[in-house]
Amino acid sequence: MTRPNRFMFDDAIAAFQEHKGRVIVEIGGIRNRGWRDTDGHSTLRWPADATVWSVDNDPAAVKLTRELSADRPNVFCVLSDAIVFLRAFPIRIDLLYLDGPHPDREDGRNWHFEAYQSARMTHRAVLLIDDTDLPRLGKAEFVVPAAMEDGFEVVAADRQTLLVR
Repeated sequence: MTRPNRFMFDDAIAAFQEHKGRVIVEIGGIRNRGWRDTDGHSTLRWPADATVWSVDNDPAAVKLTRELSADRPNVFCVLSDAIVFLRAFPIRIDLLYLDGPHPDREDGRNWHFEAYQSARMTHRAVLLIDDTDLPRLGKAEFVVPAAMEDGFEVVAADRQTLLVR
């Protein structure tokens, strides 16, 4: 049984490595220097042998993410609208981490769905969505059904939802 408020980073990394993944795209950079398990600190947890693209539309978040990941040459911090970035990104994604706008602000539920639809993912991809313990699955409300139609299976659901195909 899953522990309450459990983060799925380690499970996502294990699935990514099992699938021999190489490319991670995370939507939402580090916004808070202090708390290590949230606020984009996933950037610092991804495997060192993966190529990590951290995308955020907030210049301060990109600057902080760049500063805290400066010793990680495999991390590329990008200031961009995530959906625009995903539509133009030429590389297939092995792990997509969606942690964009709050689901109840800025039309965040539809935003995450559009981000998912914009991503070109590998046939053995891993999908991790944050803040799914909120009402109506939070950021995953529209993403999970679409991902399941695309062949993903829900592996775990709690604070985050992890899907693999």
